[in-house]
Parts: sequence; C-alpha cells; structure tokens
Amino acid sequence: MMVGFWKPSLVFYTEGQVTYYRAVRKAIDYIKESKNPTSPSVLLLGYPEKFVQLGLQPNQYQLLDSRGAYQLARVPRNAFR
Repeated sequence: MMVGFWKPSLVFYTEGQVTYYRAVRKAIDYIKESKNPTSPSVLLLGYPEKFVQLGLQPNQYQLLDSRGAYQLARVPRNAFR
C-alpha cells in the first residue's frame, strides 16, 4: 500500500499489486475493512508525515528501509483498530 501520490514505478519494481490512496482516511478505512487472515500486516510506503497522519507511533511498525523522502514499513493490521 502507498499513501500519497501514484507512482507507477513502484508497481513495476515490486512486480506485484500496489494499492494507492491519496487520502489518509480512505487508507485507514481500507485496512480496517479488509479481512485477509493470511496477512496480519501491510507494507506501507510513504513520506514520514503520512505515518503520523495515519496515527501510527514509531513503536507500532517496523521500519524496513528508507530512500530519499520515503519510508517503507511493515504495519500490523491491528495498529489501525
């Protein structure tokens, strides 16, 4: 999942499905409503301020990497409940 503007290169390089949301509220709603028992977490890519806007504290996610202005983190789905 990416919160912010659409980046087609992300889909190309991951070779997988990427869900984009510009609005933070819609991203939170999507995570809360999606019931995927095989995936207890989501990968989230975005600017650091998007993590704050999502209401996430640094201890609620695992920062995997950062490049330039972006951060990639694994966030448990229950962090959004």
